[in-house]
Amino acid sequence: MPNRFQRERDAFLISPEYAKVSYLRNFQVSTLGKTADAETKHLVVEMGLEMTQEAAHAGIFDLTTS
Repeated sequence: MPNRFQRERDAFLISPEYAKVSYLRNFQVSTLGKTADAETKHLVVEMGLEMTQEAAHAGIFDLTTS
């Protein structure tokens, strides 16, 4: 999957079996206000990628791109 923050000459090999989404703060919905008939809401959540087994993943660095 493309990653715009990753260098072109690096490749990461991630096994989805040993990675999962971890929630640091659960979903919270709050009402911001009402404009005419529309009700505006705000959704807040904090999450990250948790690696459950470090040895299952790899990185290849300094590849030749030409």
